[in-house]
Amino acid sequence: VQINPNFSLKRVQVTSAKDNVYQAGDTVNFSMEFTENVYGGTNQVALDGSKAPVVTVGFGGATASNPVAKVASLMQTNLKLSEGEKTATFVSVSGNKINYSYTLKSGDRGAFRIEGITGSVYNGDGKEINFTTVQSVPEVIGGTVTTEVPIINPINNSTVTPTPVAAIPQITVGGQTVTLTKENAPDYYGKVVTNYNQVNATYRLFYVDFDGDFGARGTVYLKADQVSTTALDTTVSASSTEALNKMKQMNPQWRDNDGIANNNNELGVLYLCDENNWSTYKDGSKADWVIGAPSIEMYVKSYNAYHSKKGTSGYQQLNCKWFSSSVSGYRYAVGTNANDSSYVYYTDSDTLKADENNMYVKSGQYRWLASPSDRYDYFVCYVQGEGFFLGGDYYSDSNILSPLVSLKSTFTPELEVTANINVGGQTVTLTKENAPDYYGKVVTNYSATNSATWRLFYIDFDGDFGAKGTVYLKADQVSTTALNTTASASSTTALEKMKQMNPQWRDNDGVANENNELGVLWLCDESKWNNYKNIDKANWAIGAPSIEMYVKSYNAYHSKKGTSGYQQLNCKWFDKTGEGGIKGYMYAVGISVNDSSYVYGTTANTVKTDENNMYVKSGQYLFWASPSAGNVDRVCDVNGGEYYLGCGFYYYTNGVSPLVSLKSTFTPEFSN
Repeated sequence: VQINPNFSLKRVQVTSAKDNVYQAGDTVNFSMEFTENVYGGTNQVALDGSKAPVVTVGFGGATASNPVAKVASLMQTNLKLSEGEKTATFVSVSGNKINYSYTLKSGDRGAFRIEGITGSVYNGDGKEINFTTVQSVPEVIGGTVTTEVPIINPINNSTVTPTPVAAIPQITVGGQTVTLTKENAPDYYGKVVTNYNQVNATYRLFYVDFDGDFGARGTVYLKADQVSTTALDTTVSASSTEALNKMKQMNPQWRDNDGIANNNNELGVLYLCDENNWSTYKDGSKADWVIGAPSIEMYVKSYNAYHSKKGTSGYQQLNCKWFSSSVSGYRYAVGTNANDSSYVYYTDSDTLKADENNMYVKSGQYRWLASPSDRYDYFVCYVQGEGFFLGGDYYSDSNILSPLVSLKSTFTPELEVTANINVGGQTVTLTKENAPDYYGKVVTNYSATNSATWRLFYIDFDGDFGAKGTVYLKADQVSTTALNTTASASSTTALEKMKQMNPQWRDNDGVANENNELGVLWLCDESKWNNYKNIDKANWAIGAPSIEMYVKSYNAYHSKKGTSGYQQLNCKWFDKTGEGGIKGYMYAVGISVNDSSYVYGTTANTVKTDENNMYVKSGQYLFWASPSAGNVDRVCDVNGGEYYLGCGFYYYTNGVSPLVSLKSTFTPEFSN
């Protein structure tokens, strides 16, 4: 008989499950998971190897106390049982889990099971589980250990269906495949998933269920940003078996202690867990199902993983626990040493810490969670974004929906590429949306042999000019010069850099024969601009950005700023040989353009000034590293006399402003 029925051993799980057969010498790792944090004695005495329960393991698919079953099992499996009991080794304790390991010996063959447990553990209140009086040991889950023989329940010798395992979770970031683990997954929580696009919502990586708490181990979950506000209907899903099963799946504590939706606090959650209500957010080729919100149990697991990994200032662990003192539902506690008396209906203001993507809490937003509150029989858990706390609200109030998506194991989410900068000592993550806010700002921690003022010029989120997420700086004008058409004519590396910076030219020509191309080749010859390259911080430096990069940066900046009179700039490669021109770039202004819209030079005042004079400066004439189609001797440039894009002769003395590609390991710093 267990001394405290509410404090129990929940399960034993193999945490090192392999797809292939284990061999002698391999280590099996497993954990005993309890319903509460465990200790080695009363008054929260730390549990260590000397106080941990002794666990013995067995193999072969039958319990030692049932020799008949053992013989039957041997006859069925034709396997030899290992001789004697095997004692597992205590490894560590982590909250509510005690971790053990066992190294397989040559005679260990068959299904892995727990043979026996002796000793005691205590919860935070000093309540004891004494394993000498516990008459049953939970089934072991997590996969067959040594052979294809199924795991055996040691109580009744029945075959146990292991927790299903999804494919190894992977994501794609900047074209590179990343395998997710418990350790690195929180680094990606909150990042936008770019290849899941139902109903024009923004979806973020929310949680990866490595332990199988909510379904198949390794399942990847996305959460949408706010899609709407609604009250919760307590009638439409009341008789849905599917909704009830999903509610149980998302709320394991409620499932294990109640599991019947009677009150409005539960019926409102049933509505959130009814997949039929959220089918418009499901892409059937990529998702298994969608519900209206994550549960509080999944929310705290994701939140804690993210903030503990980030080391967020002021962060404290969130906890949730099912209670039934008034009605059946959840309460919250803060901190690592929570006991039953610590749990409350509402956490204190500012308990919730903001994340950089506002995924867990956002100022002014009140978000539903798919879990019943224990406060009243009509209260549902929610995130309060006014005071930054967890609480509950009337099911009939209108709060925000942030649908939860369970992805198919066959679908690999692609994450938005980001880049980090440091502003006034604070890390800022840049995305396509906010990066233009920083274009033109002076970078304070980059310098090279030749002095220059360096500004953030462009972040290549799409990988148009190289690796996705590469950060580019541009110097203010450093000198004036004509372009040398002979010095780099035979440079293979310069040609490759010219192709990299001019994708349209690369894809349509790619051979530098004429002076308009040979002059650009000199600008793209890294060896001519090494004095602007800091070898610890930069990949390379060249003499100027290309016109393709220039218009992308210019358009992103001015469209974000809403500059008065701004019109989109466009550039396109043409072959104008035989039409009075040559192979190279031309320009067009506006959104609705066609080939006939393109000209060798835009009209005066087409190029708008920016506050830092990065795109154009009065009186300056800057070369761009792209050939013009206007003439065999002309190179793209910007005219700071009349503010337009044009084409200057390569032998003119114009300004140069070097471009630097930063290493991914270097974080540029900016003053406030």
